[in-house]
Order: sequence, then C-alpha cells, then structure tokens
Amino acid sequence: MPDEHNYPTEEELDQLKKYCGHFGVPNFNINVNKLLDFLHKIWWLPDLGIEHDGRKLELHTGGWSGNEEIISVLQNSMFWVMYWQKSERGGHYYFELPERA
Repeated sequence: MPDEHNYPTEEELDQLKKYCGHFGVPNFNINVNKLLDFLHKIWWLPDLGIEHDGRKLELHTGGWSGNEEIISVLQNSMFWVMYWQKSERGGHYYFELPERA
C-alpha cells in the first residue's frame, strides 16, 4: 500500500521493477498480469486512473507525482518497449497488451 501521503514506497517501486522488466533489475521477467494487479494497489485513485479492457491499458496520472514516479519506472522497462503505443499531454499513457493479459 502507498505511504501515508499516497506515494508509492521504495519497496513498492522495487517490486514494480521486477514485474515490468526494469532495465536496472538483473534477470528480469515481465509479468503483465501481476503488473496490472500491482498497479491497482499502488496507483493513486486507480478507479479513475487505470482503464483496462483485456487488450488495451490506459494510465492517467491525474497530475499526481506519485503516479508519475510509477510512470518513470515503467518508462525504463521492457514493458514500455514492448507495449507502449502513445502518450498524451497531461499524463495520459496508452498501451496495447498481449491477448493473455
């Protein structure tokens, strides 16, 4: 769970790095399903900021710097390289996921 100010903890960011295939983690493995579940746990206002329909994932930061920290981790990962489609001004990020996710 995020800290008392709704920011992800360092431990949570480290766990996120493992799920998204962060380039700083040796022997990383992307686990899209665990990543999606984990994002719902650490994202500030996930009901408003995360949309997922099986193939498409949208992340909307709402301007919250804690969510921007999460995006920063994702941007330095194989998840981003493989699934990112576009970003829009205002903290909107769009991904196309594999069918099994």
